Amino acid sequence: MLGLLMMVALADEPAAVDGSWVPPDIPGQVTPESPHWDLEVLYTAAESQKGLILAKRRLIRQPDDINLPWMIARFMFEIGEQIDRN
Repeated sequence: MLGLLMMVALADEPAAVDGSWVPPDIPGQVTPESPHWDLEVLYTAAESQKGLILAKRRLIRQPDDINLPWMIARFMFEIGEQIDRN
């Protein structure tokens, strides 16, 4: 994980929301060929509500997909970060 963060931090080009930027090949990395690439694009675009709804719908149809609970947790975390706690 630290290696990925370092590569992203040192990259010349920022990650594009349209999905044109592809990170280096890393085991477990979501790529444009992955079935959940659209969820990754929504996450990058800070569209957490849309991503959460889509991921939950997919999980209902694909309950054995081990990646969807992780995506749901990521979206829920980002939504929670927007709540004012003061």
